[in-house]
Amino acid sequence: MLHNIRRSVLIAAAAVTVLFIAVAFVGVGRGSAAQGPSKESPDSVGYSVRLISPAPGDVLVAGQRTTIIWDALLPKIDLTWCEQEINLSLDGGKTATIRLSPQLDPRGKSFDWVVPDTPTEKAVLVLRFGCEGTLQETAYPQTQSVFTIASSSSPTPKVSLKSLASSEVAPGESVTIGWDSNVDDVSFYEVKVSYDQGAHFHRLAKTDKNEYSWKVPSDMAGHATFKVVAHTKSGELVESSTNAKPDLLLRRSSE
Repeated sequence: MLHNIRRSVLIAAAAVTVLFIAVAFVGVGRGSAAQGPSKESPDSVGYSVRLISPAPGDVLVAGQRTTIIWDALLPKIDLTWCEQEINLSLDGGKTATIRLSPQLDPRGKSFDWVVPDTPTEKAVLVLRFGCEGTLQETAYPQTQSVFTIASSSSPTPKVSLKSLASSEVAPGESVTIGWDSNVDDVSFYEVKVSYDQGAHFHRLAKTDKNEYSWKVPSDMAGHATFKVVAHTKSGELVESSTNAKPDLLLRRSSE
């Protein structure tokens, strides 16, 4: 009888050992799967940003060169496909009609800019952050840091794009891009186009006139944003403001 009891105890111990090994194997398998590539969702990452300069109540003057400074807590994900940008609101953050920056490095925390000639007592910067395929681009209006943009006591060099005759065109059609300028000693104007709402600009032409006729390429579709840069003989650059929304819709010829 004692022999039978010992035999039962050994069988039970062996069963427990097998069960422990099985559970451990499953746990390792799950752990290995978790280490593979995964797609983060906005709910599983964290991002926050705080504007440092301009500070609340600051008064900036049109034409002034200054630096936007901010601090940010970045999400703990691969930042390879992430980017940030800065827009300007003139109505306290309700709308952001002017794009101030191109596409910026997600780790950047400063940007040099020239204050535009857009007087307002409700200026607010809107920082945007997003990661392609991972984190949807989101706007972060810095409404806690309302500042003023004041007119300059002296004329501010300015280049202003004129409204286009049409808001959309088809490939092969021509568009006249015109602008007003009070910049002295202009050597030439550089006309640029962006196909990604101001993230990157490409040169279209150099001209000494105040307009340029652009023929839309036959394989082009999407939208376009324009910028004109005045190059002075002394080497100064004066840029037109960039609209936050595209200036022109490029429709396909078959539409």
